[in-house]
Amino acid sequence: MKPEEFIGTVAPAARYFQQRHGIFASITIAQAILESGWGNFIPVDKYTGKNSHNLFGLKGQGPAGSVRSDTSEFQDGKLVTVETEFRAYHSWEESIEDHNSFLLSERYRPVREASGYSEAAKSLQSLGYATDPEYASKLIRIIEEYRLDQHDIQSPFPDVPAGHWAAPSVARLKTAGIITGYEDGRFNGDSPASRYEVAVIIDNLIRYLGN
Repeated sequence: MKPEEFIGTVAPAARYFQQRHGIFASITIAQAILESGWGNFIPVDKYTGKNSHNLFGLKGQGPAGSVRSDTSEFQDGKLVTVETEFRAYHSWEESIEDHNSFLLSERYRPVREASGYSEAAKSLQSLGYATDPEYASKLIRIIEEYRLDQHDIQSPFPDVPAGHWAAPSVARLKTAGIITGYEDGRFNGDSPASRYEVAVIIDNLIRYLGN
């Protein structure tokens, strides 16, 4: 599969799940590229030939069971080959959904709340997502070479990180004209809203629904 075809296949699901969970679409796409070799090296059971549809190399049991396959990992600074149980899925989209769900754990909160793809990539490495010591730099290089950041949903306000779990909702409400920022352009999401501000939001919502 050509790079543009692979990106075009996984990008819609990556964007959809960024809207739901706040994980940069560029990170999801880059990980799929790096982990699966553009979809050419997806784990297949070495004994039965079963295809895992596993784009991210997640281990364990998946919705479609699992497969056993050889993989390369860094152990004590050396690259070794080990037999591993990988999660199996019914489709690539299901793999992308499970990957996002995997990153919803408290451990990976810094990835979800990163201010940009570079910070998210470095957080993935520091939190032990992969054993490759060059994992973050490889992700960043892929994102920049193929301009994957164009698939990211941009931050609605300068003080709301694009990766924040509430950013997609804030963006939709801003676009609809239901909420606005302060005079300095900031959202101040952690500040309590006054009754006046709540009244304006409700009024904007009523006007929006009326249209």
